[in-house]
Amino acid sequence: LRMASGDLDDDRHPIRVSSYLSRGFYSTQVERFLGMFPRENCLFIKSEALIGEHDLVMKRVFSFLKVDPDLKVPAEQVFVGTNGELSPVLARVLGLLYRRDRARLKRLVGVEFDDWG
Repeated sequence: LRMASGDLDDDRHPIRVSSYLSRGFYSTQVERFLGMFPRENCLFIKSEALIGEHDLVMKRVFSFLKVDPDLKVPAEQVFVGTNGELSPVLARVLGLLYRRDRARLKRLVGVEFDDWG
């Protein structure tokens, strides 16, 4: 990646485009992460929960970190991009492609991912 030219934050960068599908297999990434850190030191939260129930999720995070759970952090979305329309066929294909990974991810982190496709 160091040798890659251009801005890796640009969604059109070849490395970002070419790796998009593989980066969707979260269980492999989480497995590597859990190979480096003890499970009891990890808290996994879906971004949808953080957006939809910000204060409740932050309270859970702060409790996990053993800091004041009543600390208030304003909700702010960063890295907000445009959500292009996904064709129903492509959505179905991706849902089937990632189905086993979602089940594996659920076993690893204890979070439900059925709403992901």
